[in-house]
Amino acid sequence: MSRTAFLIDQVDPRIDEALGTILGALEFAVFARSLSSVTRISMRAEGIALVTGARRSILRAVAFELAGRAFGSDAIALLARHGDMRSTHEMKAHFGLLFAALLLFASCGDSGSDVCDNACSADQLAASLSSDHTPANGVLLESLIGNELGSEPFYLVEYWRLDPDNPEAEALLARYDEMLAPQLEVVGARIALDNVVFNQPTIFEGREWSRVRILSWPSPQAFLEVIQTEAYQQAIQWKHQATLALQSLWVETVFAARIVDPFPDKAEFYNSNLLTTRDVALYPDGTSGGLTGAEASKLYTDVVREIFAEIGAYLAFQGSVKHLVLGTDDQWEIYNLVYYPSVPDMLAMTTDPRFLAVRPNKGAGLSRNSVMMTRPLIDPEL
Repeated sequence: MSRTAFLIDQVDPRIDEALGTILGALEFAVFARSLSSVTRISMRAEGIALVTGARRSILRAVAFELAGRAFGSDAIALLARHGDMRSTHEMKAHFGLLFAALLLFASCGDSGSDVCDNACSADQLAASLSSDHTPANGVLLESLIGNELGSEPFYLVEYWRLDPDNPEAEALLARYDEMLAPQLEVVGARIALDNVVFNQPTIFEGREWSRVRILSWPSPQAFLEVIQTEAYQQAIQWKHQATLALQSLWVETVFAARIVDPFPDKAEFYNSNLLTTRDVALYPDGTSGGLTGAEASKLYTDVVREIFAEIGAYLAFQGSVKHLVLGTDDQWEIYNLVYYPSVPDMLAMTTDPRFLAVRPNKGAGLSRNSVMMTRPLIDPEL
């Protein structure tokens, strides 16, 4: 049994409980650099969403290891002494020693690993961008830091669920936007769409959203430049505080139309849709009809586009979802943005006999679908 494992096994339960409290309050970034030669690899294997018990077990191991490195074997023996915590004063001294060790090695790293590699940097960045309700994708960030995502422009499609019980939510988002604007300008990025959700006909797994925002980025390098700044990392915490959940998807353009409003006298809106196709179509009777999911979906969309042309609706944007940036749902494949002149026009389409005839193909072709009806806060420009 290793020294660290032995010490964890022998630790007084009161120390164990207090360690959980202290370590739970520490940011991963505080000591990420010193983990590279201890347990960072194990932590990476567990991912950002480590279960509490596993995380605490790993962090306890790190704590004792760091204390030993900082102050020698006497400190380890002191911390691990079993059943001999005679006073509150002594307990406080023990944990003060542990906390000092963590902070020391956070800033210095150990003598053999004072350079933070891409995985370590990604862990630190993920911690800075995450919140209790929305983790950042550390694997994606590692690829981004390693310059493995090319140099092509892309869109970031964001879904926000605002906190209705937070009276400061709008003020926090205003502060976030105020900080974001100059950062985007410096790298040539922009907000391409900012819409409010007013109805959600299809709610996938109970995920309700309040806002949809699309940001246009000229390159992955420009995105990384912004999110690495301290100003952005502070500002995104304001956004976290104003929301109950966030989802951010890295989307590459498949099709984009010049967005126009052919009926300015009507109350236009945009359907913001996320889709995932089945490998094999599945109709209500349990058969595939010999079709793939994509083929069944095409039978639906071909007819719908004919009706679009008649009512003045059109597909404004279609993108391929490549990566999850923030959030927990990484199973989406396609993002669509559809313009409708008005709600009555859309409702008229849904009662058209042609639409009703092909509608089963949509369900047969898609394994999951999320539809949001949204109104623009700014003129969309994709």
